[in-house]
Amino acid sequence: MPTSRQTGQAILPKPMHLTRAQPRTPWAFGLLVPLLAASTPGCVRYREDSRVAVETLEKPRPAVVARPARLAMEGKRQGNTVLVSVYDQQRCADVFYQKARATRIRVRAPVQSSLVAAYLTGGALTLLGGVGLGWAATHPPPPDSVMATQSVYPSLAAVTAGGLLVLGLAVAEQLRAGEFREDLGERQLEKLVRERPCGEAGGRTPRPGEAVRLTLSDGLQVEGVTDAQGLAVLQLPADLEERLDGQPRRAVLEARSDARVQVVLPL
Repeated sequence: MPTSRQTGQAILPKPMHLTRAQPRTPWAFGLLVPLLAASTPGCVRYREDSRVAVETLEKPRPAVVARPARLAMEGKRQGNTVLVSVYDQQRCADVFYQKARATRIRVRAPVQSSLVAAYLTGGALTLLGGVGLGWAATHPPPPDSVMATQSVYPSLAAVTAGGLLVLGLAVAEQLRAGEFREDLGERQLEKLVRERPCGEAGGRTPRPGEAVRLTLSDGLQVEGVTDAQGLAVLQLPADLEERLDGQPRRAVLEARSDARVQVVLPL
């Protein structure tokens, strides 16, 4: 044993104080589970279908409805001229009216793969946490590692609670699915049967001052303007037969104010 040179007394070694390393609680792992549970509603995807159901409340009622007048024209060849008549044609519509109640039906169904994933995630977390807690409870740690074991319990409890929370949110999301009805009130349905000319004297009102054009199959164009009676006389060229030799014997008559109004005339 070493001795002191001054006193000759033995020098005793200083007692050593052993300190046990304090294990750190993996709190970040415990926070991961609540974050996963919070994201569960956003992970469940839905498919929505919407339609309108109509319930009739009475038998159909026939009616005649006046429609806006429509520009019309006729043409006829008379010798070496074409007589054109342009007029506004009054129109009527035969319709059926029927009262009905409309209901909007919206069907909301979860996409099965996303909902199954939520159930599997919640079940896996719950099983992992439960098995971990059971194993820790049935396997007592050595006396010198009690602190380490105690630090595991909060994490395993957080895993179990997070798994149960994910399962609960998955059930809540499934309950949000279903069929929802919205009453749109009463409506009047209209079914068009046909649209026809109507009115006195055939419902025709002459259209004076209307510019008309006749286009032959070879491209030649003849133009004119209707008089007070809505009539116009278009002069055909003297060499019409030579022009139509080998060409279709027809021409297109049209109103300059509305290109949709056209008549094909045989020549």
